[in-house]
Amino acid sequence: MDKTSKLIIEYIRQQPNYEYKYNRGRQNIMPEDEFNRCISFMVQKGYVKPLLSNGITIGYALSHELAHKREFNKIAFLKYLLDNWIAIVALILSIISLILHAC
Repeated sequence: MDKTSKLIIEYIRQQPNYEYKYNRGRQNIMPEDEFNRCISFMVQKGYVKPLLSNGITIGYALSHELAHKREFNKIAFLKYLLDNWIAIVALILSIISLILHAC
């Protein structure tokens, strides 16, 4: 994810209910055309979803995964550890062996 996307995500994260609505006023973190291009990109990637009222986009909300990013990162890290525990144990044993051999 690029810096612009992260900046917009942090901006939306600071809004109530993780939602950016046009009726609250325009954002002032970057030029409007750049903001709109980045929002379109993030909608395509599934990072944000449009908020609709009568078929008209009134704002954007963070996806569930981005709204709870810390929990999803924790789950991904634990899954990585479970998938690679044999390699991690082998690495630790190799390091211990190297240290004992060097002494």
